[in-house]
Amino acid sequence: MRLLITGGSGFIGSHLIAKYKENSEIINIDIATPKVNSHQALWKKYDVKDFNRLNKLFCEFKPTHVLHLAAKANLVGNSVSDYPDNTIGSSNVIECIKQNKSVDRFILTSTQFVVWPGEYPSSDDYLKPYTPYGESKAQTEKDLRESNCDVCWTIIRPTNIWGPWHPAFPKEMWPYLARGLYFHPGYKPIKKHYGYVENAIQQIWSILNSPSEIVNRRVFYITDPPIDNADWLNAFSIALRGKEIRRIPRVLWWVLAAIGDYAKVLKIPYPLSSERYFRMTVNENLPYEKTIDLAGMPRITLDEGVKKCIEWIEKNAPHIKRIK
Repeated sequence: MRLLITGGSGFIGSHLIAKYKENSEIINIDIATPKVNSHQALWKKYDVKDFNRLNKLFCEFKPTHVLHLAAKANLVGNSVSDYPDNTIGSSNVIECIKQNKSVDRFILTSTQFVVWPGEYPSSDDYLKPYTPYGESKAQTEKDLRESNCDVCWTIIRPTNIWGPWHPAFPKEMWPYLARGLYFHPGYKPIKKHYGYVENAIQQIWSILNSPSEIVNRRVFYITDPPIDNADWLNAFSIALRGKEIRRIPRVLWWVLAAIGDYAKVLKIPYPLSSERYFRMTVNENLPYEKTIDLAGMPRITLDEGVKKCIEWIEKNAPHIKRIK
């Protein structure tokens, strides 16, 4: 396997390279420097929006497998035009694959937000995107399906992937849990999909190595089985501060979120909004069973994953004060 990874300096890519760099010849193209020093030798600074440079690299490296992870992955954009890394970048990668006949396998990374949260996708090509970010990824899926790309290709839709080196949780989630400042909406179970990063890369690796008749032109959600959101949060809260999360009635959370909407109109910084309330309280309904059938049950449990995260926090995130 000669594996070309776009965005390999990111969260998922860094873990995948660390795990599988001895199993194949890997090159990582990314505008960002690798998080891991030992990955420097595999890295080339490229922008996927630059087709000519990208195509030249394809011709030189002659990859047999391509994993396209590079993306702008946030929910702050106002329109699809705010995500050229996703639309233009993906289109360039697809065209490079079409022009270079060395590629046998291609994985395009999409997102669970190509389908509205809470809805069950009735087919692999069912799209009802949520947010401009979801729209940009839905566009990349359409582009691939309409591209006449004749290699074995697969679309993956990661859910909420977590673990050491997560780009947001050390700033936005874990400090609040450690200080007891997170307040959970309500007391009823809320079904969510999380995927520990080591389980996620094992699922991706399984797709890369599965017979083409099993994965060709199919969609796989990258995730662990669903869990009550409170159970996931409690695992971290107990590990960080020795106590379970605090809960408040949903109606109170909704009022605080409505205040956040008003604050946004006035351009006043505020951590809550009705959109965040919706994402926190909607029950997710995804066809994850196909992934489990292909790759098997996740190898790392919730408790094991939390333990690995705590070890990482103690070494790399001193601002998160753990109560032992």
